[in-house]
Amino acid sequence: MKSNRKARKGTVALAIIASACAAVFVPSGTALATDGNGALVYPPSSTIAGKTYAEWSAKWWQYVFPIPYKSNPTIDTTGAYCDVAQRGPVWFLAGGPNGPVTRRCTIYAQDKPIFFPIINVECSTQDVPQLTYPNGFYCTDGDSCKNCAQYWGGLVTTTSLTATVDGHDVTGLEHFRFTSAPFKFEIPKNNILDPTGAAGTGLSVSDGYWLMLKPLAPGHHTLHFHGEIPSLSFTVDVTYDLVVAE
Repeated sequence: MKSNRKARKGTVALAIIASACAAVFVPSGTALATDGNGALVYPPSSTIAGKTYAEWSAKWWQYVFPIPYKSNPTIDTTGAYCDVAQRGPVWFLAGGPNGPVTRRCTIYAQDKPIFFPIINVECSTQDVPQLTYPNGFYCTDGDSCKNCAQYWGGLVTTTSLTATVDGHDVTGLEHFRFTSAPFKFEIPKNNILDPTGAAGTGLSVSDGYWLMLKPLAPGHHTLHFHGEIPSLSFTVDVTYDLVVAE
């Protein structure tokens, strides 16, 4: 996270309205990617519930931004807020603050794919104006926000990326980098961009490494992911103890 601003992007910059039973669509001829141990993810070129990975990355931020700071899952260290504001055909998991964190989370929908950032950034018109790209995450329009996000996303060390599901490695993570189109968002008073800040609206672009897991079987599962941006001294290292409800 942006420590709390810039390390929140997956929070690295301090971390859908559709039927819950909407079908998950994979384009004809596109097989589900699996690693050698059988952990399933959707390939980077997939369309899931009508959206691409890049489009879901914007939806993830539009889910995160409106949640007040104190109950925002991106700064949660226990998993107590993992079910806040969950709706639609995909379940969102948050990245983490700087350093290791372990969360317990119950997913109340066994038919939903699970979408999360291994490590991600965003640049926006609501970030600190004094910290303009390339010295920070503030941008003024769609083009500058894209340039900013891609600059910071390009500083991720791809060799640092790992993800495991129930002990099985997900491979080829360097292929799961996505940049969103510019998107609008809303923030409440006391938000993750500024814990004492005012409510407002903004424009943002997201960049980072993301995974969309196939729906997990009911029961207990362990998810772990890790990524680093050395130039920011920022490390995401998140473990989820997941329970998928029957």
